[in-house]
Amino acid sequence: MPAAYLNWTEADLGTPPAEQSDDDLDVNLGGGKLREIMEALGLWEAEEEEFNIPGGMPLGGMQRGGMTQGGMSSGQGNLLVQMGLKTNENSPDHSTLFRLLDVLNNEPDETFPEEIEKVLDVDQVLRFLAVSAAIVHLDNYIGMGHNYYLYEVDGKFTIIPWDLNMAFGTFNSGLDRDGLVNFYIDEPTAGAVANYPLVRLLSYQPYLDTYHAYLEELINGPFSEEAMNSRIDKLAELIRPYVEADELKFYSTRAFEIALSEDIGDGGQRGMGMGMTPLGLKTFITQRVASIRQQLDGELPSSSGDGSGNGGTMGGPGGRWGGTPVLPR
Repeated sequence: MPAAYLNWTEADLGTPPAEQSDDDLDVNLGGGKLREIMEALGLWEAEEEEFNIPGGMPLGGMQRGGMTQGGMSSGQGNLLVQMGLKTNENSPDHSTLFRLLDVLNNEPDETFPEEIEKVLDVDQVLRFLAVSAAIVHLDNYIGMGHNYYLYEVDGKFTIIPWDLNMAFGTFNSGLDRDGLVNFYIDEPTAGAVANYPLVRLLSYQPYLDTYHAYLEELINGPFSEEAMNSRIDKLAELIRPYVEADELKFYSTRAFEIALSEDIGDGGQRGMGMGMTPLGLKTFITQRVASIRQQLDGELPSSSGDGSGNGGTMGGPGGRWGGTPVLPR
């Protein structure tokens, strides 16, 4: 973050550094730069500040959150480092990424559908948005704006979801319980829609219709109460003995059993330091499916009407950082 919101273009990079390190120790070996691996193994001793990654940001600064909180870091190195390139690190070519960003942020509405199809697997992203909205996964793109991969082949990108452990409204992004259950399907963003350019897809009616069809497919199929309750029961049975044996779990075994169906209170999870609302899985799914159906049918509002999305924040009421959970004994 914040580069992964994708609400920037190549023009925001600023002037690239005049010099880039070509030290042999900067070569990427897949799991990291050689100097980082050597340091971790105790084979290289140096101060963090002596290590520089492409673009001039000190490695230590990146690890300690060198970007300005709530704003976009300036400079080519910082933005591209935040994007976290995972392939072709030694010969990066960001031209296709820049093209995607340009279309998302600058393409006129009249030509947007034609041009976005050239750089993005639109149907796959509509599915991603539908599932993210249905399960209210705010610890990914539609909320915190991270926890996903962009994968590019021949100039066209797809999204690979990642890190779904706080789905089902667990990461509340400052929303109260009602806000999570009735999360807007047509403005599926924690904050202002304009900050999430991938959601611009839903401003084009044919894409919105397809997205609605995927939501309908979800609540009548894999995300239906019947399908989800059966899946929950099977998985709970599978992991129950391991939950009981785990001496380092965040919650008690009793809390685990209760949370399969019922809420166990509000607050932050111990050791995680983030605003969380542990909602009962089955109850949440029942209420969320009902809300999606009513939004699709026009019985509940499906958007804020002013582009503000769902009004969430990283903190705020219902989403304070590092709260104390209320747990049954």
